[in-house]
Amino acid sequence: MHRWDAQSVTGGPEPIGADLAADGVLEYCQRMLRRWDDRVWSGPAGVLRLAADDTGGQWLVRLDPVPALVPAAVAEPLATVHGAASDLDLWLWRRAGAVLVDGDRAAAEAFLGWADLD
Repeated sequence: MHRWDAQSVTGGPEPIGADLAADGVLEYCQRMLRRWDDRVWSGPAGVLRLAADDTGGQWLVRLDPVPALVPAAVAEPLATVHGAASDLDLWLWRRAGAVLVDGDRAAAEAFLGWADLD
């Protein structure tokens, strides 16, 4: 992420390598979501699926009451955010990731806004 940030200041940043970016998505879901476990989710209850089109990686985030990574969904996700692993990682960190949202776009945007990156 730091390399991408530096490149974005000096010109055109290159995508993050697919495997490294997939690890970044997993790290965000495993470590960063726990960082905000004192914040109550006020958006719609359900599951958000993050899907890396290039690696086949999928991460399911439960959105009730404190978002957390879950191993399997018991119901259809509210929304699926998908794109290249690099774009997913960039999207999670509020960079310019070119992702597509299938389903409830408002739920995906609420999830992104829920995390406090300050």
